[in-house]
Amino acid sequence: PTQSVSLVGVLARLEMKMTLAEVIAAYTINSAYALGLNQSLGSLEQDKLSDFAVYDCSWTQLFYSVGQPNPISVWREGKLLDP
Repeated sequence: PTQSVSLVGVLARLEMKMTLAEVIAAYTINSAYALGLNQSLGSLEQDKLSDFAVYDCSWTQLFYSVGQPNPISVWREGKLLDP
């Protein structure tokens, strides 16, 4: 068992042969659909709640290594969380 989102994403890419786009979709829109919340969560669209993280790297570096990169800011319901 692990609570590391990064580790699970890396394992999905290595062991399940998922593409980066598939991993990102699994963590976002597919999770919202599974919970029945896809009308209000899961993607950045007008009239949806906007929870997201901002990274100082290319999206192609996500789930490349465990534990990195760290977000430079995190937003919940459109508001910046305290650093």
